[in-house]
Amino acid sequence: MAYRLAADEPIDNGLRRIFLEEVGKVRVALDDETKTAEQRVFKARKRLKRARSVVRLLKRPLGAKTQTRVADTLRTVGRALALSRDADMLVTTADFLTESAAPTRRPIFAALGDKARQRVERIRNNAHTDMENCRMLMRAAEADAQRLPLVFDAETVFDEAFQRVYGRGRAYLQVASRTGQAEAFHDWRKYVKQRWHLSLLLREKRSADFADVIADLSQLGKVLGLDHDLAVLEQIVMASPTLVSPLKNRRLVRDTARRQQKALRRRALALARTLYRDPTDKAAALFASAYAIPEDLTPAMPRVREVCPAE
Repeated sequence: MAYRLAADEPIDNGLRRIFLEEVGKVRVALDDETKTAEQRVFKARKRLKRARSVVRLLKRPLGAKTQTRVADTLRTVGRALALSRDADMLVTTADFLTESAAPTRRPIFAALGDKARQRVERIRNNAHTDMENCRMLMRAAEADAQRLPLVFDAETVFDEAFQRVYGRGRAYLQVASRTGQAEAFHDWRKYVKQRWHLSLLLREKRSADFADVIADLSQLGKVLGLDHDLAVLEQIVMASPTLVSPLKNRRLVRDTARRQQKALRRRALALARTLYRDPTDKAAALFASAYAIPEDLTPAMPRVREVCPAE
């Protein structure tokens, strides 16, 4: 099933279903020999991000010990897969700069893209052992996921998560806006993505206008993601003369990346004016209204006691 709670689905049952599905799908993606290494890593990382978002929600019902173990497992898998992703990111970002560069300067960025592709191939050739280790870790995570109880106070879980994610995101937004520091934009992005995942889970339980919020959060996450990728590319290029030479060309890449970052950050701050307009308490109250069930409807809501993990 999809990464969402059905409109008539009890929240605790739905979160358990989604948690089991997403953890299982990471392992399934890694096992899929019909896909290329790039496709497997892409799909596994997508599922992994969703699984990690749900794990953050479930610290109390899972218990701190189990939640920490699952979170550490998923983090370890994420780091193993990140090597391939970071190499792909360098290619994608170099191609982005190539497309936006003046015609006379495009060969410099194109050469960077070619060398980045060579790096990707070297990393993928050594990725088999990492894949096997990740599959083993995900089997352990699936076993731990079964420890989540069938019934728990899911409304409180959502309330606490949104307070944390929105409040910290708003705080990092203020630091980023005031200082322009790359670290603040990067930290803000983490909480934007977590808020987006929370919103995706509840999109069937919200009014139609909530789709606009989800779309804006998705766009904001992409803008901040590209800003971060440009910052990483700059660091790699300036520290790796073999990727771009001579020094004047490395400086050209750096300056071009920074110009693009300025435009992206203006776009991000413009999106934030609506998405972070309300103080945390007010925003949390509006978010909680998504899953509030009127008293007269409560008896009509059936509870599902058995939820099986998806294959």
